[in-house]
Amino acid sequence: MPDVRKLYIGKSKLFKIYGEEIYAYLIENLLTSADLLALTTAFSHQFNNQDLIWDKTLITVSGRVHGMGRQRTMGKQRYVKIFDVSQHPDYYHQTAETVYNWTEDSARETLPPIFYKVIKIIEQLGALADEPGKWVALRSHINVHEWEHFQEAHVDQDPGLFSDIYENSRQFSVTIYLDELTLGGEFWGDTDIGFVYKPRINTALMIPGNKFVHGVNSNMDEFKRPRKAFTIRFVHVDSLYLPGHPDRCLYQPAYMDQITA
Repeated sequence: MPDVRKLYIGKSKLFKIYGEEIYAYLIENLLTSADLLALTTAFSHQFNNQDLIWDKTLITVSGRVHGMGRQRTMGKQRYVKIFDVSQHPDYYHQTAETVYNWTEDSARETLPPIFYKVIKIIEQLGALADEPGKWVALRSHINVHEWEHFQEAHVDQDPGLFSDIYENSRQFSVTIYLDELTLGGEFWGDTDIGFVYKPRINTALMIPGNKFVHGVNSNMDEFKRPRKAFTIRFVHVDSLYLPGHPDRCLYQPAYMDQITA
């Protein structure tokens, strides 16, 4: 069983919410040995997959319909998107009552089984466990930091997705670590106590990434190995901007119901 510890990581230095106390969750022994091996294998396949991926967008040119796609690349690319339900044409047709089940169906049907299993395990841990069925796995991407690479300081924010300003939204980013480096590659948070976490294999860190500036130090591993991890963004249904299907927004005067053939 995974071991979960709640961590105080300091007060935010983000100017909009300066002084707010920030808590994270450290999850150890996340997976069994068999599941960790399956995840590592699927991770490598996803990162090295060069196939074109249809992004559900259709365009018409000279009377012909074409599907839009994107291509995964190898080499030093640091981020590969695994899924992002907010890009699906039907996403904004959902409501707070439907989005969790709709997202669950999408993840189950499109993701490699081990990635879906990891999502279901994490939903039962830390802050997410208190409100089952209310935290949506909105998107996930692979993070591979080659030797000497780092992640810039940033705050997790997607203003168009939220019903309120991003710093007030309820969201957690969960990063699952698949290896350990001899030097560098630490996660850091810009808080008053200077939080730092050196990743260990088969652990995960759950953070409210919209509450504080954070990043990853340069990978300076003595064997020049890449730093491998992937992140899942969970957002509470109450924080999502979901107008529902357009049919519900159309103006329908009462007298229209009185028209008969």
